[in-house]
Amino acid sequence: MENTTTNNIPNEQNIAAEPVDTHVPDSDTVQANTHPAAPSEPHLHNVARPENAPVNNSAFYNNYTRQPGTIAYNVPAYTPAAQQPIYKNTSQAPAQSPAAIYNNTRAGGSAPQYHYGNPTAPGIIDNEYYRQQQLKAQQNKKDAKTIRTLGNIAGLAIIICFLRSIFMSSLIPFIPFAMDIYNAGTGGLFLINMFYSVFGVGLVFLVLHFILKGPKDRTTGEKKYESSISLGAPKKPFKSLLLIFIGFGGCMIANFVISYLFAFLESFGFDSGYMDTENPAGILETIVMFLGIAVIPPLIEEFAMRGVLVSSMQKYGNAFAILATAFVFGLFHGNFTQIPFAFICGLFFAYVTIATKSLWPAIIIHAMNNGLSCISTVLTQHFDENASNIFFYVAALGGIALGVISLVIYLIAYKKDFVLKNPGRIPHFSLAKKFRKFLSAPAMIIAMVLYVGQAFVLAVASSFM
Repeated sequence: MENTTTNNIPNEQNIAAEPVDTHVPDSDTVQANTHPAAPSEPHLHNVARPENAPVNNSAFYNNYTRQPGTIAYNVPAYTPAAQQPIYKNTSQAPAQSPAAIYNNTRAGGSAPQYHYGNPTAPGIIDNEYYRQQQLKAQQNKKDAKTIRTLGNIAGLAIIICFLRSIFMSSLIPFIPFAMDIYNAGTGGLFLINMFYSVFGVGLVFLVLHFILKGPKDRTTGEKKYESSISLGAPKKPFKSLLLIFIGFGGCMIANFVISYLFAFLESFGFDSGYMDTENPAGILETIVMFLGIAVIPPLIEEFAMRGVLVSSMQKYGNAFAILATAFVFGLFHGNFTQIPFAFICGLFFAYVTIATKSLWPAIIIHAMNNGLSCISTVLTQHFDENASNIFFYVAALGGIALGVISLVIYLIAYKKDFVLKNPGRIPHFSLAKKFRKFLSAPAMIIAMVLYVGQAFVLAVASSFM
């Protein structure tokens, strides 16, 4: 009779069911052995799995398949199977903890799937979920380093500009013709300002432009911070014209907001430290003033901020590139009146540059904004301050009205061209996280200390004048 019990170890109830041996033992032997000896190596029949028994890792399977005769649960031999899926936090598949994955697998009656067939520790499943988490952590670290590098690059560039301006200012007393220019009046100040714009800012960012064209990603081979300056005309003139009006109107709104804000603060004794230059004397000084305010700075600053910085940061998200470069542009102006105003204007300049893929619309807006103040200065000199204010308010309010109309047309005609939708190469970083990493770069921290410190010095010095 064949044994059909589920227990391999004989007991008193199944002795009679043992197979009958063909050899007839002696009667003394039968009487002496009431129970037969237990087998040294139990047979591998159906062994019931005790409740809540722990899984013996991959050795559980290896012992079963490679060492016949060892007590093991009745499961098929281990073979590498498909890894666990990645559990995402969606409404269809709520996020599960690794422990939940393990328990659910056991409850379903199947063996847990180990990554490459080897768990890393008892009770922990090294499945695809863990591998993806590890890869994600490594990528996050790499991406954070990339954003901080951008912060260091931008911070170092404006630190060099800061130190160069101090160095050039300290050299003026020792250069005879430079001192003569400085003492020549308003025209001399504008000439020095043009010289600093070209050699103190433009040259620094030109070198940075060529440096940024070099580094490549070791994994993909792509250029990390490629600076691609587009000096060509915009391909869509009507769209560019709308954006120019929108940008100019936005700058005028910022002008009114900042002016009234600081007028309110000054009523409480706060001095921003911003000092206007004297009015030009004569036609020659007026021409130099326009060149030193409305022509050269827009060209140089747009080349530096939008041409070099925006294009190098654009790979990591348009919104990030716009916000980061606007912050640097505002900080670069170094006084409490111009820092917030330049920041708001920088948002418009960067957006227009990305939307048109050309520097010229932003240069035009910048020149219109600076040129408006130059015209107001000339009107004050040749007429009076009242005439200058009337002209400024009419031009500014007209620019705002034109900007609002252009914005409505732009949203209707080019609503699909909204450039802020592009998340860039680091979509899993939010805009706030990217900006925090950018600001936490050591060079950017030093730059903030220098420029904000300069703003405080100017405010304090102005309060004693």
